[in-house]
Amino acid sequence: MREKCKIPALLIAPIRDAIGMTGEQLARRLGVQKQRIVALEKGEVAGTATINSMKKAAEAMDCVFVYALLPRKSLEANVENQAHKYAKKMHTAIQHSMLLEQQGLTMDENRQGIKENTDYLVRNSAKAIWELD
Repeated sequence: MREKCKIPALLIAPIRDAIGMTGEQLARRLGVQKQRIVALEKGEVAGTATINSMKKAAEAMDCVFVYALLPRKSLEANVENQAHKYAKKMHTAIQHSMLLEQQGLTMDENRQGIKENTDYLVRNSAKAIWELD
């Protein structure tokens, strides 16, 4: 199950306060009503503020807005992990069929097969591995 990304609420209001700017002053700089700044700051906390509105608010406070995706692991490790899951699922189905035919693999043979399939998938089928949830 995927986790919902949460934007840290450390942008508009704390920076505005730190530089001594009121919500009214920010609203004037943006050419909006003060209520829009209140809504923007609440939207930031709720994760519903748009990138464009965040960027405009940052510029109005002489800041740079940076939007980034930060992988939990290296991209290579991410691909390797997903390829391993995909290879394991494929291998489990094959192993089941082989067991029904009394041709099952040993644990070492099974592990080696999964590793070889993982390596192959990483090198040749990066897009296919993402079909697995």
